Amino acid sequence: MISSSDKMHLIRSILECRAEKGLTITFDDLGGQIGRRARGPWPELDAIYEEDKITGRPDLTLCVMSADTSVPPKYLGQTLELKDRDRINQYFNDLARLFVYYGQKNGTVEVIWLEPTGEVP
Repeated sequence: MISSSDKMHLIRSILECRAEKGLTITFDDLGGQIGRRARGPWPELDAIYEEDKITGRPDLTLCVMSADTSVPPKYLGQTLELKDRDRINQYFNDLARLFVYYGQKNGTVEVIWLEPTGEVP
């Protein structure tokens, strides 16, 4: 059986690879890669979130999302509601910064900033 610490490092490695490529992952896909159910608490993700917060790195757990909503169930420690457009926009901005951070760190992304139009898709 894999230790909790080893599982956390494996999850971090999977998430870093996804972030480098500008990709998200669902709980189902992540669970399948590490051999666990998608439902239930994810103490490893909580630990990664805390570690990133302490070290000042972007929150790597932002790239893990629900297959039903295409956003994570929680954002900055609070439930993320789809009807809260401001928080949804803030989440996607933070996700973009995460992708830039890991992509530039590994030389796999070119940053192009677009001016916001103020229109809601």
